[in-house]
Amino acid sequence: MASLSGYGQTGPYSRFVNYGPQIGSQSGLYAMSGYPQDRPREGPVAYGDPSMGLWTAYLINTALIHRKRTGEGQYFDLAMWEALEMLSPDMLLEFAMNRRDPKPAGNHDAAMSPHNCYKALGDAENWVAIAVGSEAEWQALCAAIGQPSLSEDPRFCTAPLRKRNETELDRLITQWTAQRDRWEITEILQRRGVAAFPTLNNRDPALDPHLAQRGFLVQLEHPEVGVRIHSRYSMEHERDTLPNAQSGADAGRRHRPGPDGTARIFPRPDHRVARRRCPDLIPALETPPARATASRTRQRYLDRNTAEQLAQLAGFHQTLCAEFPRMNGARR
Repeated sequence: MASLSGYGQTGPYSRFVNYGPQIGSQSGLYAMSGYPQDRPREGPVAYGDPSMGLWTAYLINTALIHRKRTGEGQYFDLAMWEALEMLSPDMLLEFAMNRRDPKPAGNHDAAMSPHNCYKALGDAENWVAIAVGSEAEWQALCAAIGQPSLSEDPRFCTAPLRKRNETELDRLITQWTAQRDRWEITEILQRRGVAAFPTLNNRDPALDPHLAQRGFLVQLEHPEVGVRIHSRYSMEHERDTLPNAQSGADAGRRHRPGPDGTARIFPRPDHRVARRRCPDLIPALETPPARATASRTRQRYLDRNTAEQLAQLAGFHQTLCAEFPRMNGARR
């Protein structure tokens, strides 16, 4: 059983009402969002809400594994405030261990440098993110921008020195990026093994060929404004024409008519592979019906990946579940 609330079932705040946007401020997350010498910035998402859901799913899966192995149930008292604090443990540790209050750093990283969004050729919306995580990547970046001697420059020859002289380093990189298209920069740097990608505006995902090919983007006609691009979840496996959808090999499968009159098929998941990998996590279920040949290859791929993820989850939780008796005994 799980109890979900803003501040938990105990403590002086337990009777208070809370919401996701407010928790973002109370957790200290917004104090870290922004640029140096700037005011705190609210994020685009009420992070408390999805964080609460993810932690709840994690805890419930842990409890189910524990019950399967021991027969004991679990009760979780989860507070949204605490769930969101777990998104930024580095900030808590920085103060707890070093007594330093972290400040907003914009797009910079605590250790990596260069690590920033750099202006590219074009209007104010054209930027590219570049991150260098090793000396090999630093040397590759220097060669890519036509300044290989920078890798030996005494101001930039090590990561700590690059952090110390980050303002000047960002200026030098911007001189190169500002003269090139963001996608050109991305291609040049990625070919050399340097992490780089444009910062996308709202128009970019709407015209992205990858999202369109996967079926996430669809064009629907509106009676007043005409055809417009919409987004949806890419959940279908196949679209097959089934004259008799509930007969033979397709019996037991779920069908939904598509806009063109054909049937969208949603095969039941095959738990047999997952059960062999992690029997404690996947209970014995009825044998699923046979699949049509058209969907068999793709479904096997999905089964295999699902099984591997579940096996990893079970292995990750095994140590945690083994620690429950010791933890409960210490609490008593």
